[in-house]
Amino acid sequence: MQIEVGECIAPLLYEHDSLAVPGLGTFVSTYKNAAVDHVQRKVQPPALQLQFQSHLQLDDGILVNYIREKYKVSLQDAQQAVAAYVKVALEIIDKREMVTIPKVGRLYRDYEDQLRFLEDATNFNTASYGLPVVQFSPIVRAERIPKVGEGQHGGGRRMEQSARIAGWFQRYFGWVLSLTLIILVAGGYLVFFQNNDSAADNEPPAPASRINISPTQTPPVEWPTDTLSEEDLDTEASTPDPKQQYGIILIGRFGNEGNVKRLVQKIFDEGYEPYTEKQGNLTLVGVQMAYEREEELKQALAKVRKKFDKRARIIKR
Repeated sequence: MQIEVGECIAPLLYEHDSLAVPGLGTFVSTYKNAAVDHVQRKVQPPALQLQFQSHLQLDDGILVNYIREKYKVSLQDAQQAVAAYVKVALEIIDKREMVTIPKVGRLYRDYEDQLRFLEDATNFNTASYGLPVVQFSPIVRAERIPKVGEGQHGGGRRMEQSARIAGWFQRYFGWVLSLTLIILVAGGYLVFFQNNDSAADNEPPAPASRINISPTQTPPVEWPTDTLSEEDLDTEASTPDPKQQYGIILIGRFGNEGNVKRLVQKIFDEGYEPYTEKQGNLTLVGVQMAYEREEELKQALAKVRKKFDKRARIIKR
């Protein structure tokens, strides 16, 4: 009888806040409040955000006991099934491939040789089970037109104030315009002459040897006659490095972990190997690739700019 260890993980996450897979790591869930996405115009219900901690590899016995009861096998057989599943999963991850856990997510190894986890859209919060994602759109409110006679006193006061302001400008517009022009002319005059005086003060005095000498008497400049011989010229072309190199193309920096996961998923879907690096509160996301010639890296940069972001750039060769 074949024991599907991966399919036993999701049902247990509905009942437990943490679930250990011996030899692989531990899944930990935390409460996530309802969120409003104004860009996609969606309201997400409360959920449990799932994280994977690879350094927590202690066996809590939950998974093994569940397999033993579900498949009616001994404790030793259940432990052997989990160990075999973990061994195969690590072999796949070490090949830079992804391991898919049904209804839970995917595990992979990044450029820094760290285990990363991409969770699926499954909501393990039983309190909000069945609540759908709500699509919303803004309500366009029609402008209210006041009735005849409504608000006449307030409108009359505003019109009276506007009339007084307009009358003041009509009476004193010429004076205001003249004063503005005088200020502009005086300011320009002061700035112009101040700059000229500063330039004259900063001009260095002429040396005594140049006094009473016309400009045409300047001695000619002597250029060195030494030339490089053909032996001094390096005519040998540079030898390319035959070793394979790794390059990193940066796509962007993100503070939202959800945006990071979506972009990493898109990079995988396009057939590239993702690159992530934590810098403070931001996460750098990009594409990492092996190359032998610089032209290969430049061609990859052009494709990444076309598929993801035209501002993508190379940050490591």
